[in-house]
Amino acid sequence: MEVGDEPPDFKPIYEITSVKKEVVAKLKNWAEQADEIYLAAAPDREGEAIAWHVKDVLGISSYKRVTFT
Repeated sequence: MEVGDEPPDFKPIYEITSVKKEVVAKLKNWAEQADEIYLAAAPDREGEAIAWHVKDVLGISSYKRVTFT
């Protein structure tokens, strides 16, 4: 196989910065104690990405969505 025949694996690796570890820990604690979780995002790609990252980092599987228009 020649170099360039196969695309490299560009799998992203997400890391929580040391500055935000305390914030994420608080959010996880609150999420565990919550009866319901609402994810609210602006209807653009950035807002959707933020909501997805919050859901992913907190390990949320059951949530409700709120959209702003």
